[in-house]
Amino acid sequence: MIISHKHKFIFLHSRKCAGSTIQLALNKYLGPNDIQIGSWSETIKEGGKMNKRAIVDTFFSPSIWLSSFKEITSSLLHRRGLNYPEFVNASIKRRYHKLLGSNPACPTADIMMSFDNFAWKNYFKFAFVRNPYDYEISDYLWRTKNMSKKIEFKEFLKRKLKISRDPEGIVPFPLTNWPIYSCENKIVLDYLGTFEKIEDHLLIISKRIGIPIIIDNLPKVKSSNRKQYDSNDFYDDENIKMVSSLHKQEIDYFGYDYPF
Repeated sequence: MIISHKHKFIFLHSRKCAGSTIQLALNKYLGPNDIQIGSWSETIKEGGKMNKRAIVDTFFSPSIWLSSFKEITSSLLHRRGLNYPEFVNASIKRRYHKLLGSNPACPTADIMMSFDNFAWKNYFKFAFVRNPYDYEISDYLWRTKNMSKKIEFKEFLKRKLKISRDPEGIVPFPLTNWPIYSCENKIVLDYLGTFEKIEDHLLIISKRIGIPIIIDNLPKVKSSNRKQYDSNDFYDDENIKMVSSLHKQEIDYFGYDYPF
């Protein structure tokens, strides 16, 4: 998520919609008081810069001093080097945890309204959407990639629908991206681009905010975490019905369908 006071826009990070890559592209244009939450690990590793606000939120926020001290001490005691990009990313998320909820990098629209009502009313607000049937495969592969005993895709969907328990806590918040760009089932952002035609929509957004958002020459920062997949390996009739139920609002509003 980015709030740019310098360029007067809010980018809401919809999960699994190239949000980290977009934030990496926007980072070079951050003003000193702009807020970027999330994707700092990728940003720093790819040569992005911490602005004044990020430095203050990482090192000079009393609300996170204790947790930061514990993390640094643990690194020293276990004789492992401090992973600086990860430390920055985690520190900034902790700084905004109470203000923006359990996933401050991907806050919902209603939370954002309360967090900075002036910016919400006056800045250009945009995000991206993705075909839910494609999104759920990507989310499943991302959320389960480090599991020692990987669960099946069907089980992942059942956990999201609360049909099954989630003892490992892999189900994300929010469950879908719909609450990120809607309130009371109404779209509340100024512009929604589609993941499927991301370059075309970024060109439109670039002209609107006066910043050239070019991602062609940027690394797809999380694409290396999964292999290309065949959707037929994931979907049967039951799984299609579960995704259709889970993403009913998006499917009704955007007209998404399976196969994609």
